[in-house]
Amino acid sequence: MTNKDKTIRSIEKAMILLELIAAEGGSLRLQDMVNLTGISKSTLHGILSTLVTLGYIERRGTNYTLGLRLKDLTRSLLNKEEQQRQLLSETLHKMATLSEESCYLAVACGLREYSYIDAIEKDTDGNSAYRQGKKEALTVSAIGKVLLAFDKHLVRPLRLSGNMTENLEAELKKIHLDGYAIELATTISGFNCLALPLLKKGKIIAVIGVCGPRNRLTLEKMIDLKRLFSLG
Repeated sequence: MTNKDKTIRSIEKAMILLELIAAEGGSLRLQDMVNLTGISKSTLHGILSTLVTLGYIERRGTNYTLGLRLKDLTRSLLNKEEQQRQLLSETLHKMATLSEESCYLAVACGLREYSYIDAIEKDTDGNSAYRQGKKEALTVSAIGKVLLAFDKHLVRPLRLSGNMTENLEAELKKIHLDGYAIELATTISGFNCLALPLLKKGKIIAVIGVCGPRNRLTLEKMIDLKRLFSLG
């Protein structure tokens, strides 16, 4: 089952800890984890002890660090991501040339978020959306909504958990029909975004996003970019 209510909480907490340690530079104290997650110290200690035993985390004095066993798990994934970047590199550069704006490649990361895998950025002025591996919720941006609109497996858990509103349902249907999504200065103040699905044999493999200042990347320009990109 993909229903959020059916997830195993202990596994979810273990993965939260691994991601948290990674986000904090690969090393973190137990008390810091308690403060950052709100999970009780006894629960965290039990999960960490299990991860240490399995080799996914190592104990270094008062700190917990990522274990070498994770390297074995991620090697094939890193190769896969690099292959995907190389495969879509020409597409990314094509849109960057057409738009003369910042362009991003993103893929689904689990059932709730998406992750950036590549970017060509221009004049971000500190408003960069990109950090390789950075995750965003599927429901909050044009990129995420394109992934939802073209992948029924991502939509199903939203419906099962009661988080699919009528407005979101209607928006996703329109995005699927139009073949793109647009956001007007909603995610990043002053910046507009266009998101397009990249399909292979009818299935979405990634999303390409274009982001730029709203005075440059106007609604009319975004619609024209969608047309030109489709023609190419």
